[in-house]
Amino acid sequence: VKYQKEKFFKTFSKVCEPISPKMSHWVQKSANSFIEGLKVLEQGKHLMAICLLSGVIGVSLGGIYYFVAVAFDIPLTIPGLLFLLSIIFLGTMLPSSPGFIGTFHYFCIQGLLLIGVKDKSLALSYAIVAHLIQYIPESLMGIFFCWRKGFSFRQIQTVRAQIE
Repeated sequence: VKYQKEKFFKTFSKVCEPISPKMSHWVQKSANSFIEGLKVLEQGKHLMAICLLSGVIGVSLGGIYYFVAVAFDIPLTIPGLLFLLSIIFLGTMLPSSPGFIGTFHYFCIQGLLLIGVKDKSLALSYAIVAHLIQYIPESLMGIFFCWRKGFSFRQIQTVRAQIE
């Protein structure tokens, strides 16, 4: 896509435009932003930092999901944990609500059912607790750093409106 961007978008338009021109435009705009964002990976020092931080995040989330499983008495092996992490990560890549509310829970439940958890209520409870343990600190840190940098909610809304 990086080297054949024009060809990609032309082909994409031919396929999606008849279905929904508005959606086609939105997806192309999002894909273009994504491609532009990947340019940071062309610099080695950024790539190393991204890999390191991604590893730290993966291990941290794996720890959260493992210890929540222990608390719920769910036998979660390392391969099972890696599978669950993969399912959740892939599932939350889909466009969804802010904070992946709903999407996270669905894919977490499906992942747990696939690795042998029989009780859907237990899987839902696990998903809710694991998500809250992850979501609340992230949100509080985001609010703290916005406050520290002097951003107000009104400024964020104004910038968002300008972008859209």
